[in-house]
Amino acid sequence: MANMEVSPSITTSPIRGRSIAAGSRYSWDYHPLPLSEQIELLERRCGLVFGREERWVAQDLEERPLPPGAESRFFIPHWNLFGESEEAALWKVLELIPTRHKLNDLLKGKTGPEYLRTTDSTAHLKDRLANDSYAALEGVFISAQFGNRHRNRTAREAAHALESGEFGIDIYTAAIMFLTHPTRLQHFSDMYIACLGSRYGADNTDSQQILVFRVAHGMLQLEPQQIDSPLTCGAVTAFAE
Repeated sequence: MANMEVSPSITTSPIRGRSIAAGSRYSWDYHPLPLSEQIELLERRCGLVFGREERWVAQDLEERPLPPGAESRFFIPHWNLFGESEEAALWKVLELIPTRHKLNDLLKGKTGPEYLRTTDSTAHLKDRLANDSYAALEGVFISAQFGNRHRNRTAREAAHALESGEFGIDIYTAAIMFLTHPTRLQHFSDMYIACLGSRYGADNTDSQQILVFRVAHGMLQLEPQQIDSPLTCGAVTAFAE
C-alpha cells in the first residue's frame, strides 16, 4: 500500500487559516502491513499465540474494500492479553514498541481510569466491535487511518471534522497500532499520533486534554496536550463498517 506522505514543516489549518508548527507527514518508510503480517509480528514480538480463526478473518477482510477515509485495517488484541488492567496492558505494549528513542515514562501510574476517560462515541464503537460476529476472537479488527486525514487540524478541529461513522481512537488502540508499525513515528519532524478517543485529566475532571505521541528532546514522549494545541494535530481515527 502506498505511503501517504505530504510535505513537512509548517502547515496551515484548513479551519482557522493559521500556521501549525508540527510534523505534517508520515515517516518516509512507514507503510501499513497486511493483517496476516500484523498477527505474525504480535506473536513474535509479544509471545502471543493466535488461532486459525484470527487468520481466516484476516484473510477475508483483506479481500474487502476499505470504508472511505480508511488507510488500512489493523488487528488490536484484547488488552487482557498484556496485563491485569488496561493501564498495565498499555505500559506493557509501550515497552514492547521497538523504537530508536527511549520512552519517557513520566506518565506511568497516571493513565488509569482516574485519569483517562474514553469519549462516548469511541466507547460506542468499541462496544459495537466487541459484540460483532467476530466477538469470540482474541482481538478486534478495525479500519483506520494513522493521522494523515487530520494532519493540519488540532484535536478540537479534528473532532468537529469527523465524518459520520468516523471515531477517535483511544490510547491503548493507538499503542497497538504503533507497536505493529513502529516506523510511523521515528523523527522529530514526523507527524504526531494524537489519541482523540481518550480525554485526560487528574481525577478525570479535565476533558480538555488528550494524549499525544511525539518525538522530542531525543525521547519518545507520551504527554497530555490541550485539545486546541498545535501539538495535537495527527488525530488517529477508525471507521465503522
